[in-house]
Amino acid sequence: MRISGLFVLFIIILTASCKLIQPDEHHYPGTNKTDSSFVAESAKFEKVEKKVKLETAEVTPVNCFSKEVYDKNQVDCGIELAPVCGCNSITYNNECEAKKAGLKSYKKGRCPKEASGI
Repeated sequence: MRISGLFVLFIIILTASCKLIQPDEHHYPGTNKTDSSFVAESAKFEKVEKKVKLETAEVTPVNCFSKEVYDKNQVDCGIELAPVCGCNSITYNNECEAKKAGLKSYKKGRCPKEASGI
C-alpha cells in the first residue's frame, strides 16, 4: 500500500510541475505565432480616436457633376489664375479646371464659403 500511495503522490507532483512549466501560450497552426507574439505585435500600436468635423457649403446641387463634361475636358489647363466657384462650393483656379473636374456650373470669383473635408 505504501508504494501505491507514493506512486499516486508522484503522479500528482509530476502533473502539477508540468502545468507550472508549460507556458500559457496557444500556438496557431500554419503560423509561427502564439498568443504572446500577437500580444507583443499589437502592443506596438496605440488606439487613436480622431474626430473630424466636416464643414460643407450650405447647399450643394444634386446634379453638379457631368461625366460628359468631365470626358470632354481632360486637357492641360495651364496656369491662368481666374478663380471660379464651382457648384460643389470649391474654388478652382480657372474655368478650365472646373470643367476638367466635370462641373456643370460655376461662377466667376472665389467661393464665399469653401467646402472642406471632401
